[in-house]
Amino acid sequence: MALITQKLSLMGGFTSTAWSTYNPAGNPTTLDALGGGRVISTTNVAVRLAGFTMTRGYISSSISQHGGGALTLTDVSVYSNTN
Repeated sequence: MALITQKLSLMGGFTSTAWSTYNPAGNPTTLDALGGGRVISTTNVAVRLAGFTMTRGYISSSISQHGGGALTLTDVSVYSNTN
């Protein structure tokens, strides 16, 4: 699980040699909780996530947001989440 406690924009969908070309379909980036809890948890901060597949979160949701921070998801898919 990733715990985000500061304002953050995080983007997947790139290759290690092409950082200027955003292509999440062609360059999939997976955040995998391995069934050990939430994939992402935030605390009262603005978080922007783009270009990710989140998988195998184990709880009622893969993403947990505590407090009043804005959460923006773009091109994000969630698969195989269990409760």
